[in-house]
Amino acid sequence: MLSLVSVALQIGGLGGEIRLGSWLSLASAVALTVQVLALSRLAVRATPLEITAAESLGAVVVLSGMLVIHGGSSLAVLGHAFAWPAGVWAGVLCLALGGGLWAFMLQAWGQRHISATAAALAFNTEAVWSALPAWLILAETLSRPRGRWWARR
Repeated sequence: MLSLVSVALQIGGLGGEIRLGSWLSLASAVALTVQVLALSRLAVRATPLEITAAESLGAVVVLSGMLVIHGGSSLAVLGHAFAWPAGVWAGVLCLALGGGLWAFMLQAWGQRHISATAAALAFNTEAVWSALPAWLILAETLSRPRGRWWARR
């Protein structure tokens, strides 16, 4: 429910026009909910390493299928990736390990110890934890919309 309210606020209130980004946010919230619920059931039967390996394999299969379906232009981009400098590959590796595998493993470990509801509430604070470093490191601020959101058309 919290994710739905968040999406409503992102689109300018409950009476705003729904655009593609809002639909994608809603799809993401639904997918995250399904993932949290599935992981809460799996976390008691499998180790965090087994769950992370299964999630990673699933991601590789789905993304590989999308790459094949999308066609030649994506394969050309993939071919250029082999020419990337070592520094770029180091960054990609850090993101894959830290933001991907390590994060999935910590989530699997954490969900062995807390309920799916508590995990979902923790995930709904993601925007706050994303905004905090943006404010601290990049000096970004949240803008306040002009007028009342419910009066906009």
